[in-house]
Parts: sequence; C-alpha cells; structure tokens
Amino acid sequence: MVRVRCERVADLLASGRVKFFCRITAANCPDCGDDNSPFACSSFGNHRVICLGQPFWDDMRAGRLASMLATLMHEPFHIYFGREVTEHRDNAGKFGGINCIVQFVFEANRRTAPARVTQRCTDMAVRKELEFE
Repeated sequence: MVRVRCERVADLLASGRVKFFCRITAANCPDCGDDNSPFACSSFGNHRVICLGQPFWDDMRAGRLASMLATLMHEPFHIYFGREVTEHRDNAGKFGGINCIVQFVFEANRRTAPARVTQRCTDMAVRKELEFE
C-alpha cells in the first residue's frame, strides 16, 4: 500500500502539473491563508499548488537537506489524496498519515528522518488507536 501511494505521488510530481510558490499566501495557495510560518502548505483538488514557507527557506540557508526533502515529499500527498485522507487532524489519515510514509521513505533509504517527522508519525491517531490500556 505504501509503495502504491508513493508511486501515485511520484507520478503526480512527474506530470509537471504541480506548481510551486516561494511564499505561503492565499493568492498562491487558496486553501492556506497568508500565514508564512509553516514549512509548506498545499491546496487540494484542481489547484495542485505547493507554497513553501519561511522554515523551508531557513532550512535551505542552514543546509538542512533532510528537512527540505521531508517537506517536498510531504505536501504532494495532500494534493493527491485530498483533504479527507491526509488532512492534519486526529480522526484523518487512517493509513498512518503522511509523516509515517515520509519516515518510511527515509528509513528505506537508510537515512534518518527529521525529528519533527518522527514525532508527528508517533503522535498520529492510528498509533493511539493501537495502544492497549
């Protein structure tokens, strides 16, 4: 399932239909608003746009390649799978969430995912549902 999801997102990126913007604004990414503080934000559906926020550019200046890659891997999943499957809320993402897939990709390539990705994967509702009391 993870392989298929990754292939679908890779196909989306290879299609050239995703537009990237250097700043998060409501004009560029209609689903995002004007808050430029997240790493990135994407607009779903027919928009197919990814806006890169200030933390992404801070990572670039600091040479934090793993964090930049995590951001660029993460956002296309929102576009492809849409709001109900991959939106960041406790009751969405029943397949484990985008952060878990990004972490898997890092580990499959013998790399370490950024701590923020690992933490967000651990905090997903799916993980909590599997815990026994």
